[in-house]
Amino acid sequence: MSRHVVSVILVSVTFVGCGGGGETEREGAGAAGRPSGKGACALLTQAEVDGIFGAPVGAGSGESLEGGVELCTWPAGEAPALLVQIGPALPTVTAAVDLGDGYRTIELAGMSGPAALALEAGERETVAVLAMNASDRTVILSPVGLGVENGTDRLEKLKALVELVAKRPTASSN
Repeated sequence: MSRHVVSVILVSVTFVGCGGGGETEREGAGAAGRPSGKGACALLTQAEVDGIFGAPVGAGSGESLEGGVELCTWPAGEAPALLVQIGPALPTVTAAVDLGDGYRTIELAGMSGPAALALEAGERETVAVLAMNASDRTVILSPVGLGVENGTDRLEKLKALVELVAKRPTASSN
């Protein structure tokens, strides 16, 4: 199992400890410009997801986990991947990104809510997890295998995606 996937699993444990059932979200041909699917998969458009990859990717696969946590992975069952997780707000956003040895946690300024990053230790400082508390939920994005590095335009795109997800209503808040 890759180090990034282990990192995402650790973040999931922060929320709930274990997972529930899952379902696959499918996007129609005209869905690139609007959110589609359920749960976390409904919080980004296909075009927004494609933008972080730099090329078109397949539809996301969603899961509902215990404790009100929703997870979506784009593209479904493939690597590299973008994981989007939403759940009840955590007391501190840094707890959501504290992955332990081999990672450096930093708080981010200039976001609409408290935000933090977990950076894989090393010369390149690759982003493992970006989390932000927004109102009554915590939004977590993990660019698994995408090579998003600290201080780059790709990190700025990832931060913009977190902001978009935070502003969009979830099924439970509609």
